[in-house]
Amino acid sequence: MTMTVEPDGVDVVRSGSESTSLELPPLLVLDALEEYLDERGLGRGPIAWQRVGDGKSNVTYRIARGDVVLALRRGPRPPHPPSSHDMLREAAIQKALHAEGVPVPRIIATCADDSLLGVPFYLMEWLDGIILTDSVPALLMSTAEREQAGRVVIEA
Repeated sequence: MTMTVEPDGVDVVRSGSESTSLELPPLLVLDALEEYLDERGLGRGPIAWQRVGDGKSNVTYRIARGDVVLALRRGPRPPHPPSSHDMLREAAIQKALHAEGVPVPRIIATCADDSLLGVPFYLMEWLDGIILTDSVPALLMSTAEREQAGRVVIEA
């Protein structure tokens, strides 16, 4: 997965002031996110980032900073109804599942302050593996492999 440290000026900007001229609000504001990570002791230095998948509903980024690698989940750009895209509810459910032994990533931090990224978000541990998007990965091409993957999901 290719990571970048440079903002693209559309979805990712360096500072909130850069977003004032944009047609749509950015999805990541790197300076605000770096400050948030600093306050929690999560990595050091510039953020390397990569969007994961092409989701339009909720958005996921792989965030790397020093030796810390996290997944950031956030809702879409506002405006949207207040109860939809509830990242804090999603994180709470995932925390409860993790506590019961369900194999989901551990939640690292949640942020209700929408002044940072425009919406609440959460950070979870990054787990290496296959990311299912819009095509079947080579590892799951045979019927037997897909059946095995289905069994693992059901057992979980």
